[in-house]
Amino acid sequence: MQLPRLTASAVTRPGVIEMKQIINSKTWIVHGLIISSLLLAPVMAAHAGLTIANVSAEPAIFKPAKDKTIKVGFTINEPAHVQLNIYDARDYLIRNISSKKVLSAGNHTLTWDGRSASGQPLPPEAYYYTLEAKSATDELSEKPVVYDLTDKTGGETVYAVKVEYNPKDKKVHYALPATARIFMRVGIEKGNIYGTLINGAIRQAGQQTWSWDGWDQSHVFELGTHPKLQVYVEGIALSDNAILIDGPPPAMPTYVSLKPDEIVRRKAQPKPPGVNIHARHQRELCRDFPVTLTLPDNIKQSKQGLPLITGKLPVKMDLRPEDVVMLESQRFELVYYLNNNLVYENEVSYVPYTWIWDPKTLSGGTHYMTAVVVGFDGHFGMSTIKFQ
Repeated sequence: MQLPRLTASAVTRPGVIEMKQIINSKTWIVHGLIISSLLLAPVMAAHAGLTIANVSAEPAIFKPAKDKTIKVGFTINEPAHVQLNIYDARDYLIRNISSKKVLSAGNHTLTWDGRSASGQPLPPEAYYYTLEAKSATDELSEKPVVYDLTDKTGGETVYAVKVEYNPKDKKVHYALPATARIFMRVGIEKGNIYGTLINGAIRQAGQQTWSWDGWDQSHVFELGTHPKLQVYVEGIALSDNAILIDGPPPAMPTYVSLKPDEIVRRKAQPKPPGVNIHARHQRELCRDFPVTLTLPDNIKQSKQGLPLITGKLPVKMDLRPEDVVMLESQRFELVYYLNNNLVYENEVSYVPYTWIWDPKTLSGGTHYMTAVVVGFDGHFGMSTIKFQ
């Protein structure tokens, strides 16, 4: 049997279905016509066909001294109000630009000047754009159509190649096959990590360098001349809707300051399988962190001004309060190294943590003890002390 069609004679306003549902039934009254909700579905779908396509941003790398605006182009297939949203890596809304009027079906462009909503320049970082379109003809549609690639693309692990430290110019030389948010850490081959040089900051594809004085995180011993020095550089690929604001590359990301009542977060979606673990993290909680490692205040000093260890003593490790909050949400373990050799670990750690160390087998001379906090989500903190 052929189903009856709902024609224009059933409505008083072209393009709009005016209706009401008969209470507790699957039947609707559309201007006097009684129809099943099964017949209504195809009619509603016809008004839910708004799409956003052919989206691009130019330039993808915004140079404030050279470029005036970033142009985000797109195509819509029916008249709509469109809004361009700009988010930072924390998923905080930084700026929105409205079309202000209904845009006709076809190609359009919205522009962004690379600044915050208050007109302030933004720090060098990656920013992410989304588009929201609200149909001008489908009054039944309450939710806008959203174009957002933030969680659908990117997140793959990016490994640096040709990584080398030159102790003469005191620079780490490396190359990235793709623009990425990277971590650069230094340590000893098959041993411990002794410092974080780049802490989750953006670096562009291609040949790169980073200055390093060759010393460990605590500036206790020179690591750059060690024959087994290892420099680890890896990161996560950016999503396809990322726009970079160019500038001097930082050691760690900085963000625009927002008041609590100004914070609006993007509605994030689950990441696809196979992405790097750091791609799943809340960005402001994805970082390596400082550690404090201390001996008792009343310990004797050697002639060289170093702590003089003569017997069993407490070694205390602590973190900043904000880092404790971060680590408690992801679990962590504590590891102690003596002269790059593992001497103690605790997989059920808490902070502050005091380890009673007995140096009875330790020979004379100068020694180094390092405490490393290893977050189970791939974050590290370390501190080294020197003693005799």
